[in-house]
Amino acid sequence: MAAFTSPFSAPAPAPAPAPEPPPVSEIDEAARKKRLRRLIITIVLASIGVHLAVGVVAGIIVIARYLNAPPAVFKVVKDVRISAKQREHKMAMRDFDSMAPKPSFSDRMQSVKPTPFSLPDLPKVPMDQALPLDPEMIVSPIVGAGGNGNGNGYGDGRGGSKANFNFQMSFFGIKDTGRSVLILIDTSNSMFERVRKGQQYHFRFKDIKDEAMKLIDSMNINALFNVVIYEGGAMAFSQQSLPATDANKAAARDWVMNLDENPNTSISGRRGNGPKLMEGGGTRLDTGFKVAFKMQPDLIFLITDGEINRGEEKISQADITGQLKELQKELKKARGDDSDEAEAKIHVIQYMTTVAKADEVQTLQAIARQNHGRYRTIKAEETKD
Repeated sequence: MAAFTSPFSAPAPAPAPAPEPPPVSEIDEAARKKRLRRLIITIVLASIGVHLAVGVVAGIIVIARYLNAPPAVFKVVKDVRISAKQREHKMAMRDFDSMAPKPSFSDRMQSVKPTPFSLPDLPKVPMDQALPLDPEMIVSPIVGAGGNGNGNGYGDGRGGSKANFNFQMSFFGIKDTGRSVLILIDTSNSMFERVRKGQQYHFRFKDIKDEAMKLIDSMNINALFNVVIYEGGAMAFSQQSLPATDANKAAARDWVMNLDENPNTSISGRRGNGPKLMEGGGTRLDTGFKVAFKMQPDLIFLITDGEINRGEEKISQADITGQLKELQKELKKARGDDSDEAEAKIHVIQYMTTVAKADEVQTLQAIARQNHGRYRTIKAEETKD
């Protein structure tokens, strides 16, 4: 049966409309942002986790290395050292130090307050021996000169760039440079006296002694020297060339100045610490050269009146120059150097006690010329005796 509806009752309310769903685009955007936040959080957490893991592993490694450090092992290594020859090493170091420029000092020793003690006195240093005698050696190499000598002699020098700490030397006006020098002195009776036209003359042999000591006294402490005398034989001041120290110079002065000037004195009667070589009478320059070359000198200064003989037998120019060639070969072999630089220079001074004989002058000039030296003459001064 149909329901009865009163015409006077209120009408029934209409149903509320259903809400409209959000647009699809807004839903997608919210979901995207949510996923992005999750991704960022995940990455941050993963990074933190990785760093923590790396830190833990690194800490474990460091602690493990510390706890498991290998024990210290001590090893003995063989140290091979070759000791230098003390004297040669000291001389070489002195040469090297002498080439250095002089130091300049700007600071001074100062004290904040007086001290109860004083500094000791400084020792005396022989500065004249510690430095080269000639400053020219520091800035220029050895310069050799060639050609004829001035006036009365022959001159022949070697050029070269080998300075090698050579020192300036001078004997009776002949100057040269070298490291080791030997003075070869004729002490035969004709060097002390001569008979001319029935009259006997005596000569100032002390002039030769003074000139020899002037050369030795002027030498640098790093140079070497020796003195050899000859007549019927030959003998040296020392067994070998000595450094030019004050003590060695003083000993050489005593020996040279006390050489007997008696014309009748022979080598066998003379005293000295050096070697003697007796080879008969006469004026044996050949014997003198044998002893001289045993010292292996760079320079030889020979002073003689010109007589060279074995008593009555005269020694020819060919004999003496041939002997010198062999001695120079032996010297170069001993030095391990086959060049002319390894030879000894021989400078010759002819002591004019009488009128010069032509053959003697030619022989002495040949000795100087063949051995890169110079030749000159000096007049023997007569004494009043």
